[in-house]
Formats: sequence, C-alpha cells, structure tokens
Amino acid sequence: MGCRLGEHLAQTSYGALHLPVPEVLAQELRTLLRNAEPGDSRVGASSLLRKMPHLAGLPSVVGAGPDARQQYRQLRRLVERAAELMLPIEDIPQEPPAPRDLQRRYETIKVLISSADSIGGLAWGARQRQAAQIYHENPDTFRKRTTDVLLVGLARKIGDAAVKESNATSIVPVSSGVGVFEDQAKIEADLVSYIRGRNPARARLLEYSCATIMPILQALRDTGCETRILMCHPDAATSEWQRQRILASLHYIRDVVYAGAGAMQIRFYSTSPSLRGREVGERIMVGWYTSRDNPKLDVDDQQQPTVWGHDNPIIASDGDSAEGLILQEWFAAEFEKLWIHRRTRDDGDLFPGNS
Repeated sequence: MGCRLGEHLAQTSYGALHLPVPEVLAQELRTLLRNAEPGDSRVGASSLLRKMPHLAGLPSVVGAGPDARQQYRQLRRLVERAAELMLPIEDIPQEPPAPRDLQRRYETIKVLISSADSIGGLAWGARQRQAAQIYHENPDTFRKRTTDVLLVGLARKIGDAAVKESNATSIVPVSSGVGVFEDQAKIEADLVSYIRGRNPARARLLEYSCATIMPILQALRDTGCETRILMCHPDAATSEWQRQRILASLHYIRDVVYAGAGAMQIRFYSTSPSLRGREVGERIMVGWYTSRDNPKLDVDDQQQPTVWGHDNPIIASDGDSAEGLILQEWFAAEFEKLWIHRRTRDDGDLFPGNS
C-alpha cells in the first residue's frame, strides 16, 4: 500500500489523538475485514483487537466498555458509518459525480466491509471479486490497486470522525443562554451525540442541498426520529454545479441513508435561500446562507458554487432557556411558513417517500 507499518509514527493532522497516516489505518482495516468475526468469544475479540491497536484505541471504541466483544461491535459500527460517508459530495468536489457512480461506489464498499456471515459465508478474496464485479473493474486490478484506494478513503473518514468526536464542543453549558460556534463542524458531533443519546421524537431541518449533514441524517434515521426537511428544488438551484450537488445528495438520502426506512418528509422550496437551521428535540441552531464567487471562473459559469452555508457561524441553544425559546419559536414559525409557501412543493420523482 506504499506505507509500511514501521512508518506508524508519521502523523496526520489528527492532533492529540496521535492517529497514524490513513494508509496505516487502512492496513488495520484490512486485518479487520480479512478475519472472521469472533462471535461471542471474548478471547477471540480481544486477540483481533490487539492486531489493530490504532482502531482499537479510538475513543468511541474504548468508550464501549471493558468487554472486548462490545469494543469489536462498536468498531464494526464505526466502519459501517464511515462507509456511508464515503461520498465525494462530502468533500465538495468541483464536478459532482453522477448519482449512479455514487451508488456503485457505495455498493462496492458495502460488499468489502460486510461480514462473511452476512453475505453467505464469502471469504475476503471472494468479497473482493464480487466487489470488483460491482465496480466494473478487472478483479486483479481491483485487488492490487482499487481495494487499497477504497480502504485508505474509508480510513480517512474514520479518522475525521474521531477528530470531530474528540474536538466536539458541547452546547450543554449554553443551556442557560446562547452559544455562537465558528462553523457546522464545531457542533455537528455534539448534535449527533445528542440524537443518539436522547432519541428526540421530532426534527425540522431547513437546508439547501443537505450535502454536508449526512451524519446527522443517519443519526435521525437510526433513532426513528420523525423528520421534516426543507431543501432547495434542484430546478431552482443557483448554478448547474449546485443543481448536481442537490441531486447527488437526494440520491444518497433516498437510496442509502433512508432506503425506505424511517419517518421522513422532504419538501422543496424555490425561493431564494437565506435562513438555515435545525430544530432537533430541544436543540435549536440557526445560521444563514451567503454568496460565493470563484474568481477563476467566469461570473456566470455554471460551475460556480454561488451559495454556501456549512462554514458560516451557527447560533445554538436549548429550547428550555429564555433565549433558546426565542430562537426556537422564531425558527419554527419561519419553517412552517416556508413549508406551506406557494413556491414550495412535494416532488415524487425526487423523493417519493412523503406520506
């Protein structure tokens, strides 16, 4: 893979976590995927985890408790969640890929990370051959090159998630007031933790493309939260780049994140984007969309990003504070007005799941 285990001291930007470069994490991932699941064997789970010291040392794995079996299961869950995040739309590409390419990539990774028992007892080599077929690639090329590329990408997502978890700034201390956060990344891990820990009954999300909130949507799906989303209709996007980004997000939400499961409604607005926000249980956070201009492109170039929001500051609070209640009531009113706006509509071709 171009990186020997002896190079584990080479550090990335993972900071205090002291994680190795993704290539080393990918080698440990290969160890995880090649070995049979330990089942209910505490000794087997412990032995396997010792072969993957960096993955086994991730905060959420250690936090699963002293039982090696629980730690192993948590590690498998981390890998599955990272696989769901391995989409170029997360990385804000200059040319968003076609939805069919996203689906093929996801299906390929899903086969690679599946346990042997879950796909009919296929061993690692057989899973690689099946994945190569889905990926439409020669099996030898896939085994020698593409598998490594996909595992490095998966390792990078696992490392990024660990950093977010480690650096998360809790908004619990601002429950008596309002907190201001630099951007979405500074609060996302806390919101995901809140969702998984509190199981809120309802959520309202006002978004543009939803391209950067997949971990939040996955948590809402996993906890069965009744979720309503307002997002921009692709036909009302400010550029072709944004239109393709919205379509790619929708495809991923429809076919990967929800796939027919979960209580979810999406309506599409065609008004100009301005307010962005999320009301999840008692948590409320609001921000805004701003305009961007890539000077390397013509001003009317259809690849211009034009509208941006995820790296703008966010105001957040709990609804049980006086300040939070003001934000919550205001956001709820604006959300409901846009939900029934004459330029907002369902679109069964884009999201047929509305009930």
